[in-house]
Amino acid sequence: MSKQKSPFNHGDKEARHRRACERLGTEDPRCILCHEINPHALQLHHVAGRAYDEDELVALCHNHHARVSDGQKDHPLKIPDCINPLEGLGHFDRGLAEMLDTAIEDLGPHPQREFLIYLSSKLKLNGALLIGAASNDRQNSLWRQK
Repeated sequence: MSKQKSPFNHGDKEARHRRACERLGTEDPRCILCHEINPHALQLHHVAGRAYDEDELVALCHNHHARVSDGQKDHPLKIPDCINPLEGLGHFDRGLAEMLDTAIEDLGPHPQREFLIYLSSKLKLNGALLIGAASNDRQNSLWRQK
């Protein structure tokens, strides 16, 4: 004989809404890219990536979070044993660029489109330069230890 499991009690709609808002850390949650307001459709996104900054979070809807997070997979890998804050700043700039690129894709024709594309390219370049500087600093400190 199999045991019959009783259905899990998820609480009422208001309690679920309240818990979702608590998870997001706000009573007025919304995706910063599309302004989705249903807290059950929102996730917290680590702008720089979880490995670089646990505290800098933004709310994104499931769709935008998936797109932005997928773009972050192309960012440079973490520099082993690096403690230089430039690495995290570089990943933060790259993360901002990923969100901006997603917004640009959704925007369509717009008077500021070219400016936003320019801004995204500069954030990516800045990020690459900062990560490169952190990597060079890591290489130099290894060389000095020898």
